[in-house]
Amino acid sequence: MKISALLLVFLLTLAKLAAQPVSTLISNMPRIGDGLAVAADGTLFIASGNQGSEVWKVTPDLEISLFASDFAFAVGVAIDANNNVFVNNYQSGVLSKIT
Repeated sequence: MKISALLLVFLLTLAKLAAQPVSTLISNMPRIGDGLAVAADGTLFIASGNQGSEVWKVTPDLEISLFASDFAFAVGVAIDANNNVFVNNYQSGVLSKIT
């Protein structure tokens, strides 16, 4: 039985992915949701998703703090080159910019 080249590449890739180590960085995050962005300095910004209205900040030292709140279901978060944070408010259809 011949294995196609594409199937072989898929299987080799899958085997490599399966061998990657996984570790828990944070286990006490409140309402981790739908959005995650990483700033240039390694700070994480996490949107609480359709269960909440917050964006949380996690420093490279794993210090957790509330970054911003009062969104209408913060389901997406992004950071631009100037370190502005953008939050998608799912329920209201508004994109917020935090400078």
